[in-house]
Amino acid sequence: MTSKGNTEPTFRAGAFKRRLARVFGLQLTAVVIVCAMGFYDVAPPVAVFAVVVIVLLLGWMATQREWAPVSALAAVMSNWDESQASPDVLRPENLKRGTDADIASLTRGLHGFATRIADFNQRERNFTRDASHELTKPTCDHHVSANGRFGASSGVIVIVALRCRRALTSHFSRADVSCTEPSRTAC
Repeated sequence: MTSKGNTEPTFRAGAFKRRLARVFGLQLTAVVIVCAMGFYDVAPPVAVFAVVVIVLLLGWMATQREWAPVSALAAVMSNWDESQASPDVLRPENLKRGTDADIASLTRGLHGFATRIADFNQRERNFTRDASHELTKPTCDHHVSANGRFGASSGVIVIVALRCRRALTSHFSRADVSCTEPSRTAC
């Protein structure tokens, strides 16, 4: 269902409850009528029992059909992997017509939550990529300059590289950190 001028689907509140009440009301009515027919000997007891079993099975099948959107949403959430899946699976527009408003609201909330998780994961990947580059390049530069200055086998190279990494980690935003001077306390 869509409202006029709005392309977003609208859902009726309480539709799920009404449909389940209808199923159980019809089921109760059928069982009462068949039991009354058996009580007044209008129908044989075997037929009454068979009709009651059939009505119960039909009620169970109708309930399963009404419960399908909830089961589908639960299956999507149980298979959810926030690092790989797209939040578009949880779009409320993907729901069938006649879906209850409560289920649509839950789906809308889960879609928003999944979108925020996906955005956070993307920001985290971008930050890690940028920080890794910012921390690795100066360390490599100092390592190469120390390698040329002191020789490849010197332990000073490792000390300078570790001091530079420590300084860059603790003073990430400061541009005045100099790691080549051993007297500086920042390094």
